[in-house]
Order: sequence, then C-alpha cells, then structure tokens
Amino acid sequence: MNLVRTRFAPSPTGAPHIGNIRTALFAWLFAKAASLARTVQVESHAGSFPDRGLNAQFLRVTNRSILRKVVVLEAWFEFDGVRLPVLNPERPLPRTILPEEVWETWFPLEAVPTTHRDRAATCGRIRLSDKAVIVSKPTLDVAEAGVVAGGSAK
Repeated sequence: MNLVRTRFAPSPTGAPHIGNIRTALFAWLFAKAASLARTVQVESHAGSFPDRGLNAQFLRVTNRSILRKVVVLEAWFEFDGVRLPVLNPERPLPRTILPEEVWETWFPLEAVPTTHRDRAATCGRIRLSDKAVIVSKPTLDVAEAGVVAGGSAK
C-alpha cells in the first residue's frame, strides 16, 4: 500500500505565521485527498480446477483504497472488439468491494478464442459504478497456468 506523506517544517523563528498555517493546511488536504483516492487493481491469470476438469481464466479485483468501497457493475474479456461477459453465477455482479478486499471471478478458458489465449491476461475489463473501465494486467504472483491455491470451485 502506498501512503502519501507530507512534511511540515516549523518556522525558523519559532512562532507560527500565516505561511506556516497555509502550508500545513495544503499539505493536510493533499494527503487526505490522496489517501481517499480510489485505487483498484485488476489482474488476470489462467488456472484450473482439477476436481471439476475445468480450465479457467481468472479476473482478480483488489480495492487498494484505505477508506472507500468500490462497486463492480460488469466484468468481461474483450478480444478485437468482441466482448465475452464474465457471467459467473457463483460470483454475481454487481459486487461491492470493501477497502483492502480482493474479489475474484472466472470463466471457462474454452470461451477464449484459441488465437487470443496467450494475451488473455491483458484483455480483462471491469466497469465500476462511476462508469470507469479498468483493464487487467497479468498477475505476477500466480504461475502462468496451474492449480488454483485454496481448493476448488464449488
């Protein structure tokens, strides 16, 4: 998590003056605005559920904000203008994601065109309640393909 830190230097004469108060107020407002800014991270990776014989493309959404909730209205993968909606009944949308919470959904890898599977990790999209669309990046802490940690899909 990236926290914004500001510095307020005291007056060299010892007594605060209007310039010190103005600088302290601006530094406080800047730090507050930066810490309240919504930071949503969207990652994608391939994985499998061996007990179900299912290969899947995962979409992981992380709310990196300290204070704000975010609402994910829609999730999809887009390949050359073709949208493949992620309609996972086990992970319905819309979904409110609390601060520091991670939400993950998936859909069958077979739905991804064979010609695009190598770049599927950069084709995930989510739409937030404020209409912002965020594009996924490849997940760096998960093997390119493998068994999903933590068990199986139910």
